[in-house]
Amino acid sequence: MESKNTKKEVLIQQITLANPRQQHLDMTYSSTAANFKQWKKHQLAPVYVIRTLIGFNLWWLLTIVGLKIKAWPQLKQ
Repeated sequence: MESKNTKKEVLIQQITLANPRQQHLDMTYSSTAANFKQWKKHQLAPVYVIRTLIGFNLWWLLTIVGLKIKAWPQLKQ
């Protein structure tokens, strides 16, 4: 009985021990949700910056168009 248990433990250890490359990957991109969120945020940072800039540009365009429409009747006179 003792030897069967030991064999099982060794087998489990062999299965759970990943190859060094895989271990390195696990360390680099740890599979916890918090780390994934951080990684995703880091990946998407440029997208958010671009989206914000586009948003600001649209606001400026709307403001300028609005002011021009407001000033249009005064220009006609």
